Amino acid sequence: MSSLDLFGQGADPKARVGKRVVVAESVLERVKAFTLLELLLVIVAITVIAGLLLPVLNSARRKASSTRCISNLRQLGIAVRLYGDENDGRLPSAQAFRQSQTGAGTGLPRIPQDVFKCPEDKRGIFEGEGSSYEWNTSLNGRILHRIGQDRPDESAWKTFLLRDREAWHPRGRRNAVFADGHVGPADL
Repeated sequence: MSSLDLFGQGADPKARVGKRVVVAESVLERVKAFTLLELLLVIVAITVIAGLLLPVLNSARRKASSTRCISNLRQLGIAVRLYGDENDGRLPSAQAFRQSQTGAGTGLPRIPQDVFKCPEDKRGIFEGEGSSYEWNTSLNGRILHRIGQDRPDESAWKTFLLRDREAWHPRGRRNAVFADGHVGPADL
C-alpha cells in the first residue's frame, strides 16, 4: 500500500467510510424527488396565481384597445381640423355614418381604412358600413373656431366631432374627439 492509501486520500470514499456513505446517499436520493403532495401543491398555487392574473390581463387588453381607439379618433380629429384650416375654418359636410370609400374617385389620397375601425367593434359594424365612428351632423359646414360661441347650448370642449357608434369600452363608455381637439370619453 502506498502512503496515500493509508491516510485514505487515494482510496474509494465508500470503502473509507463504510455504511455512513450508503445511508447519506439514500437520504439524498429521497430529497431530490418530489412527492405527489408537493407536486399537487405547486399545481394548485399556479392555478390560484393564474386565476388572480387573468382578470388583470383582460383589463389590460381592454385598456390597450381603448387606447388604440383614442389614437384613431385623434388622427381623424387632426384630419378634420386640417380640412377646416384648408377651407376657411369650415368643417366638412358629412353623413353621420360613413357610406362610401374615403377619397374614392376624387384624386385625393385615401385615408387608411383601419383608422375608421374601433378595436372594440366586435359586432361587425365596421365591416358592414365602413366605420365604427359617427360624425356629429349638427357641425356640417360650421366654422370650427366658432363652435361654442354662436350657440349658447354648446361648448367646444363638450361638442364631439366624431365618437364611437356604440358604448364598446369599459363601463359602457364611448370615446370621442371633441371640437377643441381633445380625445376622451363622451358623455352619454
